[in-house]
Amino acid sequence: MQINTRALLFLIGFSGFTALAQEPVTDTIVETQLGEVVVTGQFEPQSIKKSVHNVRVISRQDIDRQAGNNLADVLNQYLNITVRPSGNDGRSTVSMFGLDGQYFKILVDNIPLVGDTGLGNNIDLTQINLDDIEQIEIIEGSMGVTHGANAVSGILNIITKKSSRTKWEIDATVQEETVGSEYALFNKGRHIQAVKISHNISS
Repeated sequence: MQINTRALLFLIGFSGFTALAQEPVTDTIVETQLGEVVVTGQFEPQSIKKSVHNVRVISRQDIDRQAGNNLADVLNQYLNITVRPSGNDGRSTVSMFGLDGQYFKILVDNIPLVGDTGLGNNIDLTQINLDDIEQIEIIEGSMGVTHGANAVSGILNIITKKSSRTKWEIDATVQEETVGSEYALFNKGRHIQAVKISHNISS
């Protein structure tokens, strides 16, 4: 009888150990909400709240909400930014804090844009397709140390979309302008047509 009691106690203890070993492990992963991150403004990406410069981000939702025809229409809604349309050819350039446009640098995915006369903002903003933009970052203040002499008043960084929701995309745009040529007999302004066909190889 004594042997049976010991065997019974052993079986009970072994069963409890097995049940404890098979108990599922509780998931202890904690979800952390990250703040909004910018790409430029410092040497590495960081939160807007930690940036030493005044940074404004125009999201894709903001762009859609404004329903602008081009980038010039979107930027014209923001303080300290001046969009200057040309009455001769319809081009639109941008500057900040009243300084000349050559002191305001424009980037696309951190790569400087090159205009007709070299680096700077001598870029026709009306030719930048809003459909390709994910967000726009505006960094106010002198950035000459990290981005060169033509970034005295600030930087405009255009972040493009990284992937497509569909495998194939076809975009077509037509733009007709008569800026400064309304009454010219043979000069009817600019006629701009663009067709873009893209294939997403990662789909």
